[in-house]
Amino acid sequence: MTIRYMIIIIPLCIAAMILGFFVTRLYNINHGQDITKISSALLEQPAPMITLPPLYDGEIGFTPESYQGKVTFLNFFASWCVPCRAEHPYLEKISKNHDSIQMVGLAWRDKRNNTKEFLKELGNPFDITLYNESGDVFIHFGTLGIPESFIIDKDGIIRYKKTGPITPADLEEINKIIKQLL
Repeated sequence: MTIRYMIIIIPLCIAAMILGFFVTRLYNINHGQDITKISSALLEQPAPMITLPPLYDGEIGFTPESYQGKVTFLNFFASWCVPCRAEHPYLEKISKNHDSIQMVGLAWRDKRNNTKEFLKELGNPFDITLYNESGDVFIHFGTLGIPESFIIDKDGIIRYKKTGPITPADLEEINKIIKQLL
């Protein structure tokens, strides 16, 4: 092959691959696949062993032992995240309906004062609110974006992951999983 043909063929192959990706995604959406339920390599695996400081002075932080013996609902959020604001009422419903679980909020790549104002304005559904300005915990959980939520069982195993905001349609499944784990 000459260089002239390669200059034509390589961009055409790249364009075909990109087009194939988009056609596949559209096909999946049109055939009922819920693209917000992205599988995770961490499902049915131990949750990452993290240690994080609390958002508020005087509160407890989070250590690997924090998972043990408690069903944990972990939500990654930020004050600047519009979908986080939209899902907030549903987090409050989960918290009110399941007082025996541990609700943990993880403020991701946010300013401490902005997070405090966000929770003051909307209410704080979390038993423990953690702070991770650097965002490194995001990587350990394989998080793709915020908001993102996990349900972790009493043994520290991830049993559920939701990418994107929680909606009324998600509440039934979340409630069912939590009841099974209690």
